[in-house]
Amino acid sequence: MPALIDQKEDSYWHLFRQAVLQFNSHDFFSAHDSFEELWLEESGSKRKFLQGLIQISAGCFHLVSGNKSGALSLLTKGMQKIVDFSPDFEGVNVNSLVLDIKLLIFHTENFILYTDKIIDLLPEIKLSIKENPQWQ
Repeated sequence: MPALIDQKEDSYWHLFRQAVLQFNSHDFFSAHDSFEELWLEESGSKRKFLQGLIQISAGCFHLVSGNKSGALSLLTKGMQKIVDFSPDFEGVNVNSLVLDIKLLIFHTENFILYTDKIIDLLPEIKLSIKENPQWQ
């Protein structure tokens, strides 16, 4: 039985890392789908955290697609879901991600953002090897 658990864990971390790479490459649609695939199999706090990442991915997708109001709604909801997991959860630097999202929301609400400026402000999911040795 432990081999099955290890295989499931390896599969989880492989897909999680893939989702993070998609997100950080600004492929938010794919990141959303990958995080959602993980979310469907989880429960409890991990499920809530993944739901936050799904909403943040969708919010970023809406923002780069020009849907400002949808982006703001999803970014805010996603941020509210992950903020309680600060400073780190699942090897993700939650503090850094929340700060990036707050900055993006502020600029989106207060300024006209052009595509080249949006890209400069998009959040990045930073992983910590110390917090999660799966990233090695």
